[in-house]
Order: sequence, then structure tokens, then C-alpha cells
Amino acid sequence: MNIKDLRKTGYFVCLLLLVLSVQATLVAGDSVAYQMILSDPVKPDTVYLPHTVVLVFDEYGFPDKYKLSLFIDVCLQKICKPLAVTLFWNALGDYEYLEYPEHLPFTKYNHKSFTPGDYRRLDEILRDRYSILGKHPLSFFEKQFTRDPARVDAVTSATPQAIRDAVVEEAAYTSWALWHWANGEIPGHLLQNTIGICSDDYLLHCLDSEDPRFVRFGLNRVAQLDPLDPSFREKCFYILEHGGQANCKLALQLVTNAPDDTIRMHRELVRRIGMNAGSSQLIIGYFENLPLVAPVIWEDMAARLSHVSSYYDIFTTLMLLEKRAGNSEAVRAQVAKLINSDDLNISRRAEEFLE
Repeated sequence: MNIKDLRKTGYFVCLLLLVLSVQATLVAGDSVAYQMILSDPVKPDTVYLPHTVVLVFDEYGFPDKYKLSLFIDVCLQKICKPLAVTLFWNALGDYEYLEYPEHLPFTKYNHKSFTPGDYRRLDEILRDRYSILGKHPLSFFEKQFTRDPARVDAVTSATPQAIRDAVVEEAAYTSWALWHWANGEIPGHLLQNTIGICSDDYLLHCLDSEDPRFVRFGLNRVAQLDPLDPSFREKCFYILEHGGQANCKLALQLVTNAPDDTIRMHRELVRRIGMNAGSSQLIIGYFENLPLVAPVIWEDMAARLSHVSSYYDIFTTLMLLEKRAGNSEAVRAQVAKLINSDDLNISRRAEEFLE
């Protein structure tokens, strides 16, 4: 079976993942090396070759970053000096940064060395996973060469403005090639490898992260666990206190999915109204859509209002209480406390509620 047959059947993809996850050899106490079979994005139809990808662990023994060292051409005519570079990704396969030997700086048109600004611009380009560089084949640049063979820089000068803005000036080839190394097939394999080795402790570590990407990864992995471990449930409540709206939405789905104690879960949610702009309206909307809610929850919600500073959260909570528990004496007693608020808008709204 040849390479093309493997790619057609999908077996080749399976082979890549198998090589990545199984053929691991310990390099040192803090890293592991994997042999990954990759194609050259500039020459995708050539034979796939093995590359050594190293996974570095942090001080807690959790996956921290991946790195890959490359030695590649930087121009189609192969008249430029090859480029030596080491690319780094985080544990989720997101490009982080690059390193290069000081004695081998990157070069561009006419063999001029990159400036500090060029390196910063290249780093910005590689961080953009949705760059238009991913939508244009290298053949696009090859055509620019054929239009004016006398000018090596034709690849840059003849590109549309949109392409010009997406590359380092006079280094379009380098920009295109490195972007595809950083954002092409590799990130998916790195993510799958992290998934294959992640433990419950690592998931808890991700849920504690200040990086929302890792929190989202942890939530998505935890969502596949049944039943939900209490330690994960507590982390979800923590995310509702501190996370952004997208992650709070996932956390809310997890804690409300078949809880062990519905009353306790509802009281925990009410306690977080007004605590975080990313979750307050999600929690209020959750209760609004519930057909049946224990009366004690409405009482807790009314009592919570005295601790909420956001007028919008107070306003929407009062609207919900009016519809669902407006005649409850316990609820009305708690709302009455808002009449003495220093905020006249809140005071007047409380009076309207009681009227």
C-alpha cells in the first residue's frame, strides 16, 4: 500500500496517532520524545518523514509544552540559507513562540537579516490560527515568481494587500511555511496526545488555570465523565465565580446535569448570583426555564439580592421573582430590605415589587 492509498483509506491518520501515542521514549525526568510522521507543508506530496517532538512537563509533572526543531528552506529557488528554528506549542497544541540559534538569524529578500520588528511580526502571524495564509497554497506565491523571474521579491511585491498584511515584508515564503508548520497538521496531533495521557489530576489542574483555553479543555473532558466526581463539581462552581461566559455556560451545564442533591445544587447556584458577570445572567436564566423550583430557593434568591451590586442582576432577579414567587411572604420580606438601598433605582424597583 502506497502513501496515497493510506491517505485515501484514513488508515494513515490512525497510523500517525498510533506512532505519536505509543512510540514514546523517556528523554529525561522532565520530558518525553515522540516520533511523529509528518509531511513538509511546502511539499505535501513527498514522502512523510519522522520528526522528533518533545513534550516538556511542568514542576507538577503535568504536560507543559511541546517543541519541534526544524531545518528548512526559506525560498523556492533554494538560493537562500536554510532556516534553523525550534517551534513551541502549549499542551493543547496552540503555537506559543519560536527560538533560533543566535548565529543563524532569519533572513529575507537579498539575504537581509530579520529586524526585531520582523521577529515580533512573525510571532503575531504564527499565533493567528485563522490567518488567510491557511487559505492560500504556496503555488499562489510561485506564480508571483514566474511573473517576474528577475525579482526574487516578486512573491511579496506582487501579492494582494490582504496577503501583504499577513506576512513579514520581504519574507512571504518564510511566513507561509512556518505558519503551516505551526498551525497545520501538528496541533491536532499534539492535542490528541495530551488527551491520551491526561489524568483526573491534570483535569483539575486545567480547571484551576487562569487561561480560559485550558479551562474549556478541562470542562469538555470532564463532560465525558459519568457520574461527575464531586471534586470536578466544586471546580465548576469555582468557574461560575470567576470564569468567562462561555466557560461558565459549560460549567453550569455540568453542575445541573443529574445532581445528587438538587436543593443543595440550586442553593449553591443562587449564592453565586451577582458574583460574576460571566455567570449571573446564565444562572438567572436557568431558574427561569425550570418548570418547578422549591419555595426555599426563591426565598434564598430574594435574600441574595442584598449582596448583589449590579443593578441589572437585581432587576432581572426581581422580574423572575415577581413571576414565580411574587405572593410569597418570605420573598416579599427580603425584597422589602431593598427599600433602604442608597441606590434610588433599586429602592424604587423594590417598592414597585411590593405594590
